[in-house]
Amino acid sequence: MISYLPNGIRSHIVSFLPLEEALRTSILSTQWRHACSLLSNLDFSPYKLQNHEKIKVSDYRDLIYNTLLLHDGSVINKFGLHVEIDGVDITMHHVHAWIAFAVRHNVSNLKFWSSSLSNLETRLPLCVFTCSTLTELRLSYIRLILPSTFIFPMVTASEVTHVKFYD
Repeated sequence: MISYLPNGIRSHIVSFLPLEEALRTSILSTQWRHACSLLSNLDFSPYKLQNHEKIKVSDYRDLIYNTLLLHDGSVINKFGLHVEIDGVDITMHHVHAWIAFAVRHNVSNLKFWSSSLSNLETRLPLCVFTCSTLTELRLSYIRLILPSTFIFPMVTASEVTHVKFYD
């Protein structure tokens, strides 16, 4: 009976699940296949996955890409991205694409952190610094290069921990 609920209600139910379990609902039946496409809170953290010690970085990268690929284009309220930038499996190109995806979907709360203070210099996509929907920004464990000008037109709360700024 629950499978015959409207898509919006199924998506609302799925929104209370951890991301990994929410993604698993797509195999329940054809009615549940796209329940995750409407998720407005996407929090990618390998530590929230079952058996996170055993997950390969490339599988984690693919999980993020596949989740974003299934997204229907609706607004993303919260976008959390916890990655270890290793320059091979996950590069700054991947991070830029994922963050730009969130900004294109009117993200209001963005959190980006690395597992440890990487030696890689991080330039966030310029669209983050001019995003008109971003109200909360949290950055942790990165070496950040700021653009020459930035606006943050709507940011009302920010948290910066263990961030090294260049220039």
